[in-house]
Amino acid sequence: MLKNNIALISKNTDNIKILKDIITNLEANIYTYDSIEDLKQKTPHMEMDAVFCYYEELGNISDVVNLNNVFLIDSDFNEEHKKIVYENSIYEYLFLPINSMDVLHRLAIINQQKLERFNNNSACISVLTQLVNIKDGDNNGHLVRMRNIVGLFLEELLKHDDYKHRLSESLCYEITQASLLHDIGKMVIPDHILHKTGSLTFEEFDSMRQHTDIGHQILSTTYNKFASNNIIKLAIDIAQSHHERWNGNGYPQNLKGEDIPLNARIVAICDVYDSIISSNSYKSSSTHEHALESIILESGMRFDPNLVNVFKNIGDSIKQEKQSRFTKMRTYHKPTI
Repeated sequence: MLKNNIALISKNTDNIKILKDIITNLEANIYTYDSIEDLKQKTPHMEMDAVFCYYEELGNISDVVNLNNVFLIDSDFNEEHKKIVYENSIYEYLFLPINSMDVLHRLAIINQQKLERFNNNSACISVLTQLVNIKDGDNNGHLVRMRNIVGLFLEELLKHDDYKHRLSESLCYEITQASLLHDIGKMVIPDHILHKTGSLTFEEFDSMRQHTDIGHQILSTTYNKFASNNIIKLAIDIAQSHHERWNGNGYPQNLKGEDIPLNARIVAICDVYDSIISSNSYKSSSTHEHALESIILESGMRFDPNLVNVFKNIGDSIKQEKQSRFTKMRTYHKPTI
């Protein structure tokens, strides 16, 4: 079950306890911080679905990204408070003493809105994925298998200190869904190039390479019309950057190292792994062992070496499950608070 992330911000432990007691029975990941600055330092990349912040701990909230539905808490709200709420796009304010039913009601509204976005996003991703499948002739299930490998990979990354504060269950779900669109730019690549059985000429390969920028353009246009769709937002980076290389010799931007978006680095490994173990019009399939060895050999050159070290940990899981689990979509539950 996907859980939402709720941040509670106060240096006063009694304040934290009051809020925890109210929401303790909800299906949610609860994080506590002393201040907005504390949140920025500990979990700068984590998306919060709701933030309860006592006024004295507010600080410069406008510097914090990925904060949704911020509730400012104080005993009285004067014109200064209202100005802060307006300027920082804070969702609402709550008066002290806190009314538990008021908090739960507002969280229920947030959850309903998120479920509606979830359903709309899923429908949008499904349509786009089917278009990619039809164009690319993906009859052997590459997109589905790769999506599931990405899911396993992210589950493992959540266990590691270097990544668990940059990821959350909901973000992992979104990256997994977004990976389905990594090759959406191939929709406009000519069929005689896309389905060619022999080696590509230099001109044909140059045309094929353009699918990364084309994918970026398609998804950016889509995102401009569905700005609340975080999956599309993530897919933009994945589509454009999944052929970048850790050493800077990739394309289309010759990005290097950490400059390559994390979600694109993750998808790049999974994409290559499944491409190696799969057959297509111009090559036969290879073994799991050969695919894993190939990725390890490219560590530090093509792939992020830290990610490769983690990917090795799920090698046995991939091998065991690729026959049964990877032939169909993994089941993901709708998010809930």
